[in-house]
Amino acid sequence: MHHRRFWLLPTVLVGLFLAATSLAEDAVAIPPNWQLNLGLASRANPAGLMLNADFGRLWSLPDPTGPARTGDVELTYLKLGATVGANPAYAQVGAYVEVFPFPFFGLRAQADMQRYFGANGALLEFPTAEADYSPERIGDMGGQERTGSAWRFLVAPTLRARFGRILVNNRATMERFDFRDRGPWLYEWEHDTLLAARDWVITVRSEILYSFGEDLASPGWCTGPAWDLTRADGADRSRIRLAWVTTWRPRGNLGVFQQPWVFAKVGTPIRDRYREGNLFVIAGVGGNLSLGR
Repeated sequence: MHHRRFWLLPTVLVGLFLAATSLAEDAVAIPPNWQLNLGLASRANPAGLMLNADFGRLWSLPDPTGPARTGDVELTYLKLGATVGANPAYAQVGAYVEVFPFPFFGLRAQADMQRYFGANGALLEFPTAEADYSPERIGDMGGQERTGSAWRFLVAPTLRARFGRILVNNRATMERFDFRDRGPWLYEWEHDTLLAARDWVITVRSEILYSFGEDLASPGWCTGPAWDLTRADGADRSRIRLAWVTTWRPRGNLGVFQQPWVFAKVGTPIRDRYREGNLFVIAGVGGNLSLGR
């Protein structure tokens, strides 16, 4: 069963790419353009830092239900691109296809190759899924990290809606990790859990935000409650967190960047093996750069 699900993700990725090239030929609403997106995020409990760069080609798609864009924000679009990311534990490079055929529904498929540095808790090996991977134990095992490579494939459908000034976002992500011959169990840095050498992680994130701007293109604040569920399939372990999210979009450009943003998320796990009841914080900043046609 797991073997069949593994091959489903590359198949979906190739299928989306072929469909995307067909859609791109028909996307005539607005000329396509190249975009560069940069983002820097930090977190506490667990501690972390991540720098992402996203370079891609974006086509605006005609929307049969309404306008294809609001101001300078695309509502229906197709994007093909590549990503590069780095943090203290690993670096990754990948390719993706993202399409929003309707303003309320989108789908992203992505494949990444990850290279682990052998530091900061990454690729620590454990004998069983029930082994102790508490923050104290991870700290005690410092220096035992392994270097190595891994593959990650993901598919992520998104549903979103707007009711006046209320924004509702829901995203489900299905990830397949392949650590090759490592294991039998490894500490995965991003999700803060143990994974088998070949494993699945399912994540669902939902937000209900109040927008102080008139529309999606308006600068200003969005804020509201959020929750997320993360499940490691092999270890049969789930984490649930409640949080408050705030996003600020400054007026105008920030240097060379268009659509700059600042993000903060504060919350607490209500189900977590080692961090239940503890406060966690995530904060980030980023923006887009349109490189023209």
